[in-house]
Amino acid sequence: ARMEKKGTVSRTSVVMSTSAGYILCLVLFAVGRSFWFMLLMFLLAGLMRTIKEPVLAAWMNDHVEEKMRATVFSTSGQLDSFGQIIGGPIVGLVAQQVSIPWGLVCTAFLLLPALFLVPVAGKKRD
Repeated sequence: ARMEKKGTVSRTSVVMSTSAGYILCLVLFAVGRSFWFMLLMFLLAGLMRTIKEPVLAAWMNDHVEEKMRATVFSTSGQLDSFGQIIGGPIVGLVAQQVSIPWGLVCTAFLLLPALFLVPVAGKKRD
């Protein structure tokens, strides 16, 4: 699939909207009470991630100088892993001590910084 910069929708806005959609679906899943509602939120969250990942890769390709790309992609993967290592036990503790839904909400809150960092980085070339 190929996404060209045509019209008013930019890669930055797609990354932002799918990230926000994922966070919202995660929170709604956490507070949901109906099986069907929770299933819908689970599927929508998966869809948001599926859409976001290749667009984010294209966005990073577009915003990083060619000679730095491999380093940025590697660092991005390492930061994701580091965030999981640090955030995982915190979320697990919240889920164990408070409740699983609060653990999921805590996960959503940990993802919020992306909503502030992406537009700042996106100003470079969008």
